[in-house]
Amino acid sequence: MNAARRWEGSDLGREEQRKLKRLAILHAAAKMFVERGYYETSLADIAASLNVTKPTLYYYVSSKEEMLAQIASAALVETEQLFHEASAEGRDALDALRLFVRAYVRCMDSDFGRCLLAARHMRLAPETQRRLKAGFRRIDTHARELLERGVREGSMRPTDVRMATFVIYGALNWVPHWYRDGGGLDAEAAGEAMFDVLAGGLGAP
Repeated sequence: MNAARRWEGSDLGREEQRKLKRLAILHAAAKMFVERGYYETSLADIAASLNVTKPTLYYYVSSKEEMLAQIASAALVETEQLFHEASAEGRDALDALRLFVRAYVRCMDSDFGRCLLAARHMRLAPETQRRLKAGFRRIDTHARELLERGVREGSMRPTDVRMATFVIYGALNWVPHWYRDGGGLDAEAAGEAMFDVLAGGLGAP
């Protein structure tokens, strides 16, 4: 369902409708930020895509930057959830890393994921930057802990965990610059292919 449809009326209660409409705003904004660029997209553009007035947006979000911050925060929350799911489902730490890489590539290929990676390099308000840095530190810590677990249990060879984390995220976060669905691989298959390359240096003999 597109953002404009999500904005339309429903049988939900007032608070649920408010949440639904705020989410519709974020989806509309993320789509435009990806397609047009953050700085090239105005609040009026986002309002028009939802068939509402610009003042209506201010009832749900305080500014365009706050939209971006909420989009990025949602993507970070999803990334942490992916870590928890991969850790619980993986046979060992190496398999958990494989599951996470597949899911992370899929997540970063979404409008929210692409906005998250773009926001990391923007000049934003100090509070917004602080929130983003804190979120990236959390997912960085999750990766290091997973790698440390893999070394302890023997599913990964001894390695510089800090450097390995930089390599993994450096590769994964570059995906939106080259990957486009429809080129022969879906996002998860692209993630699987990337993991094969990474595991060649991480897997235990």
